[in-house]
Amino acid sequence: MRQGLKVDGPHYQPGHVTYAFLRVQNISSQIILLAQGMRIAQIIFEQLTQIPDVPYSAQPKAAFQDEDRYKGLGNYKEDYEKETRKEVKRAKEDIEGLSQKIYANVLTIMGIMVAIFALLTINYQAFTQAAVDFRYIWVMNLTLALCIVIMLGLILIFINKPENKKTVWIYIGILALLAILTVIVSLRLF
Repeated sequence: MRQGLKVDGPHYQPGHVTYAFLRVQNISSQIILLAQGMRIAQIIFEQLTQIPDVPYSAQPKAAFQDEDRYKGLGNYKEDYEKETRKEVKRAKEDIEGLSQKIYANVLTIMGIMVAIFALLTINYQAFTQAAVDFRYIWVMNLTLALCIVIMLGLILIFINKPENKKTVWIYIGILALLAILTVIVSLRLF
């Protein structure tokens, strides 16, 4: 193991008559040369205190009895394929969830960029014309900020689907605060 050689072997059950197969794997980045007679594994025998009720040879799925060549998955092929399909499905769902979050984050960043550009454009036009009241600028900025928060909130809730309810409540609080400020400033303007 210290050289980077990993050796795995099965646990042979009582009544199992076969050759002992080992899986030898190089987990290092170096080439490991094995020589005949090299000691890379050990066999441990456990003494039973009683005879087993059903030895391996009497089990219905005893696919590896009297195995003189490696049989691969044996009678367990269906079980392994079922488990593999389950893992592939889970991985697919994880990837789809991640891609959805990436898409939502890209939309959010684009929304923020558009919002900054819109705020700068509106404020630049208002200040260069200089005929606009500051309350009007406040209403325009608050209205634009409210629209941006609504858009980002829709992305947050419907695309990102936050797992934490606290995030949704914070969003609702910010949205309500902006809506109230926009209404108050609008009423004072008009």
